[in-house]
Amino acid sequence: MAISPSIYHVARRAGVSAVSVSRVFNGHPHVSATLRNRVLQHARRIAFTPKKRLSSIAVVVQDLHTLTTGGYVSAMVASITKQIAARDHLMQLIPIENLDLVRNAFVSGVIGIAFDARFRELRAVPNLPLLSVNLPMQADGIHSVAINHYAQGRQAAEHLIQRGHRQIAFFEKSPDTWTSQERLRGMRVALQTHRLSAQPQLQFYAIQGPAYEAITQSRRLGATAIINFSDPWILEATHIIQNILKLRIPADLSIICYDDYPVLRFMTPPHTAIQQPLEELGQTAVDTMLDLIKQASSPHAHNRAKLVDIQLEPKLIARESVVRIA
Repeated sequence: MAISPSIYHVARRAGVSAVSVSRVFNGHPHVSATLRNRVLQHARRIAFTPKKRLSSIAVVVQDLHTLTTGGYVSAMVASITKQIAARDHLMQLIPIENLDLVRNAFVSGVIGIAFDARFRELRAVPNLPLLSVNLPMQADGIHSVAINHYAQGRQAAEHLIQRGHRQIAFFEKSPDTWTSQERLRGMRVALQTHRLSAQPQLQFYAIQGPAYEAITQSRRLGATAIINFSDPWILEATHIIQNILKLRIPADLSIICYDDYPVLRFMTPPHTAIQQPLEELGQTAVDTMLDLIKQASSPHAHNRAKLVDIQLEPKLIARESVVRIA
């Protein structure tokens, strides 16, 4: 029968006393960063877990300020928090800028809600399961669960094309993220399938200019519909179209949004949306992480777990913001 590692095993591996190891895990204030890092590194290598009532999972987030304004990050944090609590674990919310907090805290695993290369730095922490949400990182040896963003772009474009739209504007937050590129790829494939071409001049990004310019330029270029996948513009675009430009949705301009925020059903008119299964995504992320933690704490933890790559499918919710044209 395998013997569970103790602080004495950690002390022997780290070349320090058991008292020093105890001080590290009890958060003693007079412990140097060098000693703490050495003890934590060796503890992870032998899969030692200090005795505590609840296991802790770190959730690393990007754009922490968006938690106060709603949107994707806040929805995912809420979903994952609920799932972790339901499984009798603790959660530590850590901004991507403060990864040292992950290194210095003895968390059991890390879930990343961050489209940021810095998340890869955590691979240097021994025996620490890492899971990326909505950003495949298998090439970096990191597990992932994601929504099929290619399907989002394709579903939205197909819905518009089938209703006669040929000039379709594409709104996103940034051209540089995997999610944005996949959605645009899906839209392009849908257009090509119908022998239409995507027009670069009808692609707009929130980080490059204001929503007002994107909408007015889309109109000048003859767009009859907008696929609005830009989180910052979900509500702003509709406000500009209806209240500033005095245009009618969908008579003058059709629109499809993403994420199916509850407010979209109560807008005038109720907005068609591509629904991301965020609750299912949060549950899948936590279930997967708990499995990875279990594997990491086994006597055979040195055998690397098979990389997880799970993809969930979106769903188009048709409402009244898209009109059929000749």
